[in-house]
Amino acid sequence: MKDICIGGHSGTTIVPLLRTTINDKKHSPEDIQDMCSKIRNAGTVVVEAKKGNGSATLSMAAAGFEIVNAILRGLSGEKGVVECAFVKSDITSASYFASPLEFGLSGVERVLPLPELTQQQQDMFDIALPILKDDIQKGLDFPC
Repeated sequence: MKDICIGGHSGTTIVPLLRTTINDKKHSPEDIQDMCSKIRNAGTVVVEAKKGNGSATLSMAAAGFEIVNAILRGLSGEKGVVECAFVKSDITSASYFASPLEFGLSGVERVLPLPELTQQQQDMFDIALPILKDDIQKGLDFPC
């Protein structure tokens, strides 16, 4: 599995799963924690660098390309197309969650189960989940 982020899209709700980094044994737990912190705060760093006049638009465009590409590959019949997205889900107690999805001829064929988490990842997940659930509820309650 490639390195992915699960959870949500704001600071502490982002849970990086750095599988390749952890498995290469070249990085200490402190290095991995530092990488996770940088990943979780990258959007804020971009906004601050732009002095509040924008966000990580290129990153959003790249993410949009990746998800549309995965959907189209699945719809064209390619097997084993997996990409992460924030969708309605029942794999956690949050009603929506960013996790790996398998795409196929019907679009999202299935929401994949979460991989086994390291203790560090589980700790981040445990902090993220109640915040994410609160954020989701605020979004659902927002008058449209």
